[in-house]
Amino acid sequence: GIDLIRKFSDGEEYIDVKTDFIAHNSGNIPIELIEVCALDRNIKLGWIHSNIQEIVFYINATKDIYQIRMSELREIIFREPRKGFSALHQKPFNYFTLGILLPLEEIKDKLIRI
Repeated sequence: GIDLIRKFSDGEEYIDVKTDFIAHNSGNIPIELIEVCALDRNIKLGWIHSNIQEIVFYINATKDIYQIRMSELREIIFREPRKGFSALHQKPFNYFTLGILLPLEEIKDKLIRI
């Protein structure tokens, strides 16, 4: 969802903040394509499809904070095949979250450190 709103005289931008606990070891950022994929419910698209203009990644172990425009991130991740991941959740009901792993190295020159 939207975590921050940046206001301008002619409008506003929406920003999502993601905290990551393993990127410093794995070298990857998980990109959520489908947030909820359950047997008996409609699919809910992941945050990569949301109406936000910027994403901020907080790497907990290193305390690094990076930002990138969503338009740039989408362009990069849909450029080529990627390794995927699935996570099974059992509460409040059984469902999977599905996504891809994006190497930090691949986007390092697009990230702005804040």
